[in-house]
Amino acid sequence: MEMADIPLSTYRGAALEALARDSAYADDELEERFPEVAKESLRRTYLARACIQLIGAEEAMSFGATDSAWYRCYVANHDMGLYEGSYRDPSFDSSRVDDARKGGENRGRTNDPTRDKLAEMIEELRPEGDWVSVLQIIKAVEKPLYKFNRASGGILVEDSFRQTLNRWLTDHRNTKIQAALGPSLRQ
Repeated sequence: MEMADIPLSTYRGAALEALARDSAYADDELEERFPEVAKESLRRTYLARACIQLIGAEEAMSFGATDSAWYRCYVANHDMGLYEGSYRDPSFDSSRVDDARKGGENRGRTNDPTRDKLAEMIEELRPEGDWVSVLQIIKAVEKPLYKFNRASGGILVEDSFRQTLNRWLTDHRNTKIQAALGPSLRQ
């Protein structure tokens, strides 16, 4: 089944159920329930966030909180790439891209200790019978690893920490993490 074969009403219904169970992990639950959508992780992340924001906008409107509803619609549009300036600027040259890439790489090196600790924690906390999913790993390591990140001078922020962990766990270029995952979850 392809992403296009999943009716939006089905995805929306699943988002409502996920929100009712645990709003903090709703987008992760959608990823597990719809692996077809998860094939392209960025699209999955933004689609899940946008769907959840739009549901929140509907709820806010039902309570008469129009400002909150409009804000949630704005965030959903932004998550889907529907915002002013989402086109490529013709005056944007490749040297700016290279400079940004180098800066990002240098900034990312400050998180190397946290990435290494994640690989260690995957091994240390491995349940009997191995890890079942990436979400199970994230739930097990999120809080202690964030504390380690803060203590070791890491620059990650709590609001996006779960998404960062998901990205690290699914990126095949993180060889230490991929080795720690084992064959069942290795990308």
